[in-house]
Amino acid sequence: MVFRAEVGTSKGQCTKVTSMSKPLDGAIDGLLNQSISLPDVLRSLLVVTRRIEAVEVTRWIYNELNGYDIKSDVPNYRVLAAPVIELKFDGPYQSRRTITLSSLELHKSLRLPEVKMRQPIAELAELALLEEKTGISLPGYWVQNYRNLADQGKASTMAGMILNDGSIIIPKTFIVGIIDRIRTSALNLALDFEQVSKEAGTATGPTIEQLPGLATASSSFISSIYSSPGSEAF
Repeated sequence: MVFRAEVGTSKGQCTKVTSMSKPLDGAIDGLLNQSISLPDVLRSLLVVTRRIEAVEVTRWIYNELNGYDIKSDVPNYRVLAAPVIELKFDGPYQSRRTITLSSLELHKSLRLPEVKMRQPIAELAELALLEEKTGISLPGYWVQNYRNLADQGKASTMAGMILNDGSIIIPKTFIVGIIDRIRTSALNLALDFEQVSKEAGTATGPTIEQLPGLATASSSFISSIYSSPGSEAF
């Protein structure tokens, strides 16, 4: 990997300094530098994991870059437990009222025990920059079920109004936390690789079959991020 930086000279001018580094060094430096985008840093780490043949970690990087499909488990840091629900009621004269409830306050048939964030990391990074709150619209059948329960007095409602929209609110702090956890976890993994071999990730460097320590670091990493699996909310 090549890094270029502008530095001042004694004459007050700038010159370009170019330094070569091993892929693992580049990944560590990038993970420590908040100004480098996380997707770019993960691609640097991808070079390392591909070369050492760490299949499960490589799959994790691909999933973070491309998003997790519906059949894939997501890491524990992407699971939001007991989410907050925002309900919007419409009434006469274009009136609208909004209430928020914890999922735990809802009737058991409406509860959403957890929400799994499957978006690519680049998309989450964009969401973290938004000033407005992020929400996931609830499906029509959930809204209809809520209406039915409200008619039976089993769900909160507004007199003379009807529920037309429901959303799961995703706190900005939660999204930022996902991004931070990925960066920190990837950094710890890269440092673990470095402790085993500074040549890990080079074109002629060792693989996990040749150095069991690399395999141990990889499996420990995967175990740590999938330590609290759960069922899909909906």
